[in-house]
Amino acid sequence: MLTENLEIVIIELPKMKKYKIKNKKLESWLKFIKNPNSLGAKELDENKEIQKAKEEYDKVMADDHERDLIRLREKYWLDYNSMKNASYKSGKEDGIEERNKTAELRNGIKQRNEATE
Repeated sequence: MLTENLEIVIIELPKMKKYKIKNKKLESWLKFIKNPNSLGAKELDENKEIQKAKEEYDKVMADDHERDLIRLREKYWLDYNSMKNASYKSGKEDGIEERNKTAELRNGIKQRNEATE
């Protein structure tokens, strides 16, 4: 808990099934985040905040332009992460190659010094 009025909870959604969540409100939010259409009418009636979020979600999903923006944003992040991962791998390979060249140069200099002595 950060303050008396603010608490931050970090939960990995794929691991949600492993843990028994005692807080029904939190469990409902997690179900909603994982799949907005998974909650029944009873759960929505019990939680007005989720009901409002579901209404906003439905509005956004009904609007073709908004839905396209969401898909484009998602594609952007997937592409960004893919390029970042490729750059990391390339940089790592370049670093290994550079290290090997440096080691070869050191060995060559060492052998030359030994031969001249």
